[in-house]
Amino acid sequence: MAFPHPVEQEAPSNETTIDDGHEGSVLEPANFGKRAASWTVNLQGIQNSVNLGRDFAASARGEKALYVTFANQIAGKSYTGPWNQVWQEGINDWAQFSLYKSGESANYQSNGGVASVVRSSDRMESFFGFGNQIYSYYFSGSTWHGSTENKAKSAAVGTSITGASRDPRSMEIFYVGKDGNLLHSFSNEDGQKWAIDQFLWSGPVNPISLASIASTRFSQLSVFWTRPDGAIWTAWLSSAGWQGKQLLGPGSASPSSRLTAVTRSELRINVFYVGSDNRVRQIYWKSENPGTWNTPSEPISNLPAAPGGLGSVSMNPNHQEVFFLGTDSKLKHAYWTESANSWKSEALPGASTACMPSGSLEVVSRRDGTMEGWCKATSNTALVHFYYYA
Repeated sequence: MAFPHPVEQEAPSNETTIDDGHEGSVLEPANFGKRAASWTVNLQGIQNSVNLGRDFAASARGEKALYVTFANQIAGKSYTGPWNQVWQEGINDWAQFSLYKSGESANYQSNGGVASVVRSSDRMESFFGFGNQIYSYYFSGSTWHGSTENKAKSAAVGTSITGASRDPRSMEIFYVGKDGNLLHSFSNEDGQKWAIDQFLWSGPVNPISLASIASTRFSQLSVFWTRPDGAIWTAWLSSAGWQGKQLLGPGSASPSSRLTAVTRSELRINVFYVGSDNRVRQIYWKSENPGTWNTPSEPISNLPAAPGGLGSVSMNPNHQEVFFLGTDSKLKHAYWTESANSWKSEALPGASTACMPSGSLEVVSRRDGTMEGWCKATSNTALVHFYYYA
């Protein structure tokens, strides 16, 4: 099945036409890419929504297109299905559309994780968990297609999903299996010939903690997770196959903490977590000493953090930034630059709306000087949208 993207084939318009029975709406007044300098925070409503799923994914497809992919139950429907909202610079402001077609509700619901993997400026795939299965939709050229091939059949119910691409023809997703172990599914054939439900590492795995990163320069791939006892682990793909080890021992991470990872260059990896002291902490890797992970004793921020969602982003090799929720459930951020060589943190300017700590917190940079992020509003029917333009 294939259906056109509702806006990528259209001229700029204040209305969106959805073929094949899809429902769409423009979510914000059209500004077609003109953004004010510094931080802007607003509430991004989801039309007719009565319930958003726990997880969502944000991605930048090239420098001019942004996606938020989420599970959504709309008014009058008894199920939660897969949705997208998209923004394109110079073409359209935020527009919302369902990925599923009429008649698919029995098979295309979502009650688990959500992830998106961008392989190139015209290739991406979005993954949704439903029961023990993971299914997907993929974008090619200007059209979204529903894949008829399950990407997992043995996933744990409700597991989060994380994914990455290390070259334009490959992608990989990671999830917790129904046996409690860490599993992965992958394709090295341009989205074809998937190997699914492959064992990667022994559990137990905290199912909300998964994070992954990829480096296209060295074709590296790493995944990170916590165990229920608060230990932090990693596995990475090397020339000898998958290897792994414990990075931090039990009691390090809060049991409710998610992980987030960022590569500000192919030579650096930073992993962030909420510690058992409710402070955001980091571990990091440098290519100059590839066998060692550094574990600073001090947190990156002294602001108390609510264990749960974390997001991180790098606008360029000299910058990295982490977003988290305070004990008031409002957005905070900590940032580091090469020139300052130290972390600074504060409440995010203008962030007066509370978010749900248990939901996703996603941040992307589509080009140097821009950051764009989202967290779930406490209404569970809208997103708090925050963005920065230098």
